Amino acid sequence: MLSEPQAAALVSRLANACHDTSRYGSMSTSVYDTAWLAMVIKSVDGHTSWLFPESFKFLLDQQSVSGRWETYASDVDGIVNTMAGLLALLKHLKQPSVGGCGPLPSDIDDRIANAGHELNHMLQRWDVESTCHVGFEIIIPALLDYLNIEGMEFRFPGYNALNSLRSLKLAHFDVQVLYGSETTSILHSLEAFVGKVDFDKLSHHKVMGSMMASPSSTAAYLMNNTRWDEDAEAYLRHVIRCSQGEKQGGVPSAFPTPVFEMAWVSRATAAVVLNVLKGCQVISTLLLAGFEGDRLGYTNVSTIAGFLENILSEGDGTVGFGMLIVGSASPTIRTF
Repeated sequence: MLSEPQAAALVSRLANACHDTSRYGSMSTSVYDTAWLAMVIKSVDGHTSWLFPESFKFLLDQQSVSGRWETYASDVDGIVNTMAGLLALLKHLKQPSVGGCGPLPSDIDDRIANAGHELNHMLQRWDVESTCHVGFEIIIPALLDYLNIEGMEFRFPGYNALNSLRSLKLAHFDVQVLYGSETTSILHSLEAFVGKVDFDKLSHHKVMGSMMASPSSTAAYLMNNTRWDEDAEAYLRHVIRCSQGEKQGGVPSAFPTPVFEMAWVSRATAAVVLNVLKGCQVISTLLLAGFEGDRLGYTNVSTIAGFLENILSEGDGTVGFGMLIVGSASPTIRTF
């Protein structure tokens, strides 16, 4: 439980972030997204190198002795983390001529074998039909395909059910939508569409160099674009430098996320927006509501309320988790 001074400090930090949203986001690091950065290769004057060796080192450091990577809120987190981590290890092993990372660890073969064993164990126990993880029916089949290309094939009891879910999800997907001006949530997970999408036709969707503020999606875009995109590279370097990974190579699943952060700090933000000029009495922290507005800093409360009010106005009543990001149900519902 936050104390009143801690809550006031949080609100003050968020209010300051309203003035420079490109640097704000407190999501923890994601093994999955970091693995995609670890796979980016850049070619300069005929010489290739891994663009983010620090991200590969982060992966190595985060791999458990058993071979898997961390599970967060659900089993599927451990599955996608281990799949992406394993894919990155395989990419590095099979491309020894690419520079930038130094020699591979002496136990790389054991790391790969252990990761494959742990992944198979998790997949055998996975209840596909009861999974509610957003996008799993698109992302996991894609990772299975990529691992298969690298020589590792996995079959498990829920395999057919998973592919049926993917087919159902993509039945009405028209790739041409991505080439137009419409913004779609698919842009947040472009890594699931390698080989199916022409990445050269997607640059108009960039926002501050990113694909929907997603490090993994932006990394996939950068890897699969025939023309090197300096803006996308700059965005990924910015995320490593400014996010919670503390410049160690780890990145979160989204960055920056000012709208998400501020909407979840505010309780009944709509009431704040409407009543702030009359004397708003309540703003909550992420964990607890009930603090008095004047004790949190009336000016800071007003700043956050005004920020969200402007975002709602610009988005015709919906907001995403970041600036200029397509509306998302979660932040919008929280805002109201």
